[in-house]
Amino acid sequence: MNTPNKLTLARVLMVPVFVICFCIRFPAHYFVSLMIFVIASITDAIDGKLARERNQITDFGKFLDPLADKISQLILLLCLINRYPKAAVILCIFIVKEAAVISLGYIAVRMQGENEGAKWYGKLSTAVFYIVMILLILISDINISTARYLLDLCGICITAAFVGYLIHFVRIYMKYRKKE
Repeated sequence: MNTPNKLTLARVLMVPVFVICFCIRFPAHYFVSLMIFVIASITDAIDGKLARERNQITDFGKFLDPLADKISQLILLLCLINRYPKAAVILCIFIVKEAAVISLGYIAVRMQGENEGAKWYGKLSTAVFYIVMILLILISDINISTARYLLDLCGICITAAFVGYLIHFVRIYMKYRKKE
């Protein structure tokens, strides 16, 4: 197993540690869970960069890296639902978007034979998601209306990315249909 894949696997293994630190109350437990999250985010940036620079992109990495991202995002939302019930709405939007993008992405790969990877709007949505999650964890006494605003922003970005991917997949389908 190469270094990028080891980093991705380490990120997956950090998820239960994050949950334990987030849910079990001890002095500075939110800060500790945030640091675990930040370390996991840094490994996410490093593993992809290393894989590209060292030409160590593998099918396992292509599978595990996005899976690790989705697991991390899902767990973050689940952990925050108790503090911010509106996170449940974001969780539902997230699940619908990811299920659709994964399904349509699979169909697109079957049609064109390759996976194009994440689009800029998906990356922007993910960046906003992580910034919002960091703020909600870091500022444990954040004003509830501010938290709602941040979660609304997150939901809008996830929805916009979903629409962007839908348009992208419709274009792939139309292009494929013209070839038939």
